[in-house]
Amino acid sequence: MGHAIMNNINQHLDDETITTLKSTVSFLAENGTTITRLFYKKLFESHPELKNVFNLSHQADGDQQQALARAVYGFANNLDDLDAFAGEISRIAHKHTSLNVQPEHYPIVGENLLSAIHEVVTKKVNVDAADTITDAWGKGYGVLADLLIGFEKKLYDKSENQVSGWKGLREFRLIKKEEESEGITSFYIKPTDNKALPVYQAGQYISVYVKADDWDYQQIRQYSLSDAHRDDCYRLTIKKEGLVSQYLHDQWDVGEVINITPPAGDFYLQENTENPVVLLGAGVGVTPMISLLNSVLEKRMDQKIVFAHAVKNSKQHAFKQFINDTTTQYSNRFEAITFYEDPLDIDEPTKDYDHHGLMDLEIINDAVKQQDANYYLCGPKPFMASLHKTLSSWGVPKNNIHYEVFGADKSLY
Repeated sequence: MGHAIMNNINQHLDDETITTLKSTVSFLAENGTTITRLFYKKLFESHPELKNVFNLSHQADGDQQQALARAVYGFANNLDDLDAFAGEISRIAHKHTSLNVQPEHYPIVGENLLSAIHEVVTKKVNVDAADTITDAWGKGYGVLADLLIGFEKKLYDKSENQVSGWKGLREFRLIKKEEESEGITSFYIKPTDNKALPVYQAGQYISVYVKADDWDYQQIRQYSLSDAHRDDCYRLTIKKEGLVSQYLHDQWDVGEVINITPPAGDFYLQENTENPVVLLGAGVGVTPMISLLNSVLEKRMDQKIVFAHAVKNSKQHAFKQFINDTTTQYSNRFEAITFYEDPLDIDEPTKDYDHHGLMDLEIINDAVKQQDANYYLCGPKPFMASLHKTLSSWGVPKNNIHYEVFGADKSLY
């Protein structure tokens, strides 16, 4: 975040409150999902309009409950050093700005969260403890809310005040659809006001706001921008695998409009270094990698790039021809490595792919073990967790490993 988010928690919370919060860490770890599931139930019963903001698919599979529980637990677990929690604050704030969360939403969330905490503690402990713990968490939530509101204001102001920037929703028109592989399509969108677009950081995402005629509620989804910055349009490359993505693939036609929020996200290219870049993606996780790759190729004349991509086979190999062309054009500084988990009979080793199976960094360590490299990971969480473990075992500093997780839960380990 560039500076300490809070130098001294004692300036904001009294000793008794801090003690109570710390003593509830284990309780939250054990009961966090129960609390947050009850919280969302209460929230949607009292404010059903908020179903237009929250991802209902993540509600159904429990991802959103687990992500909130982890955030609440993380805050309590880092009271002595909230700077250690700065990365989580940043990720949450970026997500909130993409959802257009405003300060007036925090009291609504707080009221229902505290009600859920009180109810669960009452059932599991007793009512006296529930009163004490809920009071402490009311104060703790106030601190957490203030941190997020302050950070989000800076993000909103930055988005609005930069050249060609905006705040909130902006209308875009679909100008082209292009199939990249089986089930993966690129969508090119242009603002209907025909004004220029603000520069974004390679690796960031935008939120798409969708409301089909037969849906009860609006749906919002985040999709990575899959190209380097262009002044006139954005490119999204989306896999057909859910309610919204199916709608976009099947029903969103050229000429139709959609609303999006400004680019957001704290997974992006480290601009202040000329160290090697190692891009490690699986499946549709290739999308931000293409953005990172094109940005490096445009801005740096001699920076070394290694691009490793794991897919099932040639049918699902998005951007295959583009990567082949890039390998030819930039052979002096670009190396591509491809893993096919389940090659087709027509897929030829060394021609279509380099290795059979899941991505294994140990068998390509000669290429990916780059001195002082920055590593960028994107794909399914088990894939990234495995890579993160290997890189850490090699002694790669934590600050040199950057990752983007699709969905509500940002935790890898």
